[in-house]
Amino acid sequence: MPDTVVLPTLADLHSYLKTHGWSSDPPGPGGTLWTKDGSRVGVPHEPDDVLVGSVLTRLARAERRDVNATTIAVRHVRFDVTHLRAVNDYRIIDKIPLETATKLISSARTMLRATATTARWERAQIGGSYSRIGDEVVRESFMGHTERGSFIIPVLVPIPEPEQPDPRQPSLYDEQEEPVLHNAAPEPFERRVVRTFAQSMQAVHDLVVEPGRPPNADHLHELVYRGVSREFCAALANVLDENAIGEFETTVSWSP
Repeated sequence: MPDTVVLPTLADLHSYLKTHGWSSDPPGPGGTLWTKDGSRVGVPHEPDDVLVGSVLTRLARAERRDVNATTIAVRHVRFDVTHLRAVNDYRIIDKIPLETATKLISSARTMLRATATTARWERAQIGGSYSRIGDEVVRESFMGHTERGSFIIPVLVPIPEPEQPDPRQPSLYDEQEEPVLHNAAPEPFERRVVRTFAQSMQAVHDLVVEPGRPPNADHLHELVYRGVSREFCAALANVLDENAIGEFETTVSWSP
């Protein structure tokens, strides 16, 4: 493992294996054995960089992908990650003007805060009435290390562990003559915030950028319905006004 790679915690490893279809044997004296499709991975009880690195190497081999990509996937398993990517014609690779970076980070926070409010109720203008619950999501969020390749800032929103299903409830695969109603776990509010952020960005692209003209009344109503607010648009425009940024895009890696 390269020295610069930040290793995940043991809790991240357990969460990743559990949500990706691995099955665990009863814990032994040194750790827990996980199996899937003939592959076996042992996770130690105590954190040890060498052992954890070995686990990630075996896990990457079992999943047939790069070790670094596997490490990042495990480390971010409990986060919805929005990647904010700034591009210019001369390509921003490993540096960006300080003023531009400051504006990008500040605008990212403003956009997330705005959608953390419109995720609860749609509003064309928030003013000073931001959601206290939404602000708590923003306070609990992180900024990851920038990624090489243009200038990419990962914004990490922690997603709570889902409640385990009640084993006494019938399964989707129960054979019964009459259909069975099933209760799905509610969407965590943190996930709703990130989903609203993604919906808002897509709505601006579809209804403002692509048509290349000011939105009409119907489009304005659609923008608000999808979670766009005046504050979100102002923060996005603040980024796009920067001469150092020719293009701006976002992608989301969803926590499983």
